[in-house]
Amino acid sequence: MKRRSESRPAPASRPTRTGTQTPASRPTRTSRPAPASRPTRTSRPAPTGAGAARAGARRRGPRGDGAREAILAAAREQFAARGLDGATMRAIAAAAGVDVALVSYYFGSKADLFVASLQLPVNPADVIDGLLADGTDGLGERLVTRLIAVWDEPASGGPLADVLRSAAPQFELLRGFLQQQIVARLARALDDPDAELRATAVASQVLGLLLSRYVLRVEPLASAPPERVVALVGPTLQRYFDGEIG
Repeated sequence: MKRRSESRPAPASRPTRTGTQTPASRPTRTSRPAPASRPTRTSRPAPTGAGAARAGARRRGPRGDGAREAILAAAREQFAARGLDGATMRAIAAAAGVDVALVSYYFGSKADLFVASLQLPVNPADVIDGLLADGTDGLGERLVTRLIAVWDEPASGGPLADVLRSAAPQFELLRGFLQQQIVARLARALDDPDAELRATAVASQVLGLLLSRYVLRVEPLASAPPERVVALVGPTLQRYFDGEIG
């Protein structure tokens, strides 16, 4: 006889754990407002041109008229030692203790600085340019007339003669001056394949006239009346300008 299976009572279910209470959240700290940003400094634009030159002058070296005189003194030394072609604007600036931009600001080109360093009462380039403005017709006589008028005037002729007298032994300096200030200007005005040769002949004739009449004082040329000198030399210069070259 089979035993009646007695069902065992199911074990009492364990009481369900109530979820643990979450600890109260701490109050959130309110973030402090970010400090106001300081206004950004706007960068000043870098100076250019003349402004850069003046800024360079403030940084180092002499200022104002002192800088200009220092540049002229350095230029005279550099031109005397190296000639017009060998002297550089940068070397002159270094010798003067200024920025090279300041040299350009005061004097422009090296040729202009050279003329300024000579302290000429008249700029030869201005004389040539003024004569060329009227063309080459009659230029020979007009050139001699203008030269004699300037050199016969004591206020201008005396200093010019002193400059020529002191420059004559410095052949490189004198050659560079003639080439850049006279020959180049005359050659540009001549519409001719031999323009440079013609201009060089004019410059040599003019230089010989000035040396003989005002520096060496060769007679009777030194005391000849201006109109006679013009009549004598003017046609020769004109032939150099537009005459036939064999």
